Amino acid sequence: MPLISVLLVAIGVFTLYLAVALRSETERRERVPLQWFYLGSALWSVAYGVQLAQETVAGQVVWTKVQFLAVGIIPAAWVLFAALYTDRIDHLRPRYVLALAIQPLASILLVVWNPDALVLGDATLVLTASFAYLQTDFGPWFYLTAIYSYVLVGVGVWFLVDIVRTRHGPYRPQAAILALAGVAPTLGSILWVATPIIVDPTPFAFFISGVALYVAVIRYRFGELVPIARRSVVDAIEDVVLVVDDSDAILDVNAAGAAVLQGEREAVIGEPVEAVLPEIVPIDSIENGADITLADRVFDARVSELERDESAIGRAVILRDVTTRSAYERRIEHKNEQLEHLLSILSHDIQNPLQVGGGQLALAREREEYDRLERVAAAFARIEAIIEDTLAWAEQGGTVAETTAVSLSSVASTCWESVLTESATLSVTGTATIEADEARLRHLLENLFRNSVEHGTPAATETDGGVDGEDGVTIEIGPIEDRGFFVQDDGPGIDPARRESIFETGYTTSDDGTGFGLSIVAQVAAAHDWTVEVTESPTGGARFEILGVEMRA
Repeated sequence: MPLISVLLVAIGVFTLYLAVALRSETERRERVPLQWFYLGSALWSVAYGVQLAQETVAGQVVWTKVQFLAVGIIPAAWVLFAALYTDRIDHLRPRYVLALAIQPLASILLVVWNPDALVLGDATLVLTASFAYLQTDFGPWFYLTAIYSYVLVGVGVWFLVDIVRTRHGPYRPQAAILALAGVAPTLGSILWVATPIIVDPTPFAFFISGVALYVAVIRYRFGELVPIARRSVVDAIEDVVLVVDDSDAILDVNAAGAAVLQGEREAVIGEPVEAVLPEIVPIDSIENGADITLADRVFDARVSELERDESAIGRAVILRDVTTRSAYERRIEHKNEQLEHLLSILSHDIQNPLQVGGGQLALAREREEYDRLERVAAAFARIEAIIEDTLAWAEQGGTVAETTAVSLSSVASTCWESVLTESATLSVTGTATIEADEARLRHLLENLFRNSVEHGTPAATETDGGVDGEDGVTIEIGPIEDRGFFVQDDGPGIDPARRESIFETGYTTSDDGTGFGLSIVAQVAAAHDWTVEVTESPTGGARFEILGVEMRA
């Protein structure tokens, strides 16, 4: 067998191998027409190699006719593959696809029958030093078939060139290589038809196609990338879509994703996710439905495994903008917190005036000291004020709408009357006028006073209408230069390890405590944009410093 025949058969076998290899590298939809394209190419190369090994005209004519079968398969398979790959298959209606089969079938019949030399004319065998070739005249059907084939291949190549022209990222080089795989054999065929060369270069061009396909499959991971046919759908999605490989390198990102990343698509493709979007790293730790904040927007994150042949090849990360929903959920949560806060104030702060009023009412009945009823009336008036203030607070959303100049000493004395002070004493040092919402300031001071009485009075014993003890706690209130004011006592103080926890709602060290008192203090301070710091008084007791207060001269 001549060397050229061996080479052509080898090219055919190699092309056939690539057709089989595509089975594990591409999706079936694109694989089938592409495999037919390379099966036709392999048939052409092998048939041409065997033809050149024949030493008779009849033998060469038979294998020339076999090549016509390949000529009918290749263009139809190529345009179908290109249409599928570039998402233009909808343009090829079923009747058009059926029509693609008419020409190959007609060619088979006409080649076998060859009426009036419609395909092949007179043929002469020409011998060279190493092989023999057929010199023949071609009929009109041959040239019609050639034009038909060039048009179909050209349409497929145009589909791919359009991808190169309009798309970005890995699709551009991938489509360019696939277009080269279609152009090379076509150029070889035109060269053979239009020039007097004795050897058809088309099968050799199929070798170039095979190499180009190999590069597209291995270098540009044809089977692992999201097919271009999905591009129009993915780009139309408003959600952010990222496709990453098994090493978390970005393979693809849609238009919405590029906008969030504030960069060009081609600039991020190939980059590790950690470098481009560290907020979602590690991807394995993302729970579906988890909220992720990117560029002041909140996204619902979803991760899906991408598999081929039951093996993971990457992941798709989908981020849906839920900023509006998240804001609504935060408002609902805030409303719920307000409701809880309202209930805590009503259940906690009313206890003080109830205890005072109850004690005074019991003494008035027992001793017939009806002047105590004035304190009872004052206690219940305070309850009414607390309810009104709390409801107003809830309506205002927990923020201070308006402040007035308030005398610190005056409001402290008023609050002291509303607290069951047991044997405690209040000392007011200095004078200061501050900007505050007086009603809320009373909430703050009453709870601080009550905290000192409950936790700073040792060995207390119950007496008529109150509590008496030998060592009542002394509570002091006064200004801190131009920064705010303090409330301190001479009780046992607060363990430094617990100072950050005492403002948490529900935190208490007492068996009958509610854990709301100091939480209310913190909330009142926050509503004024004040801060509360806990430290130790000069006598070792608890000292609360309320800072950031606007002081009035």
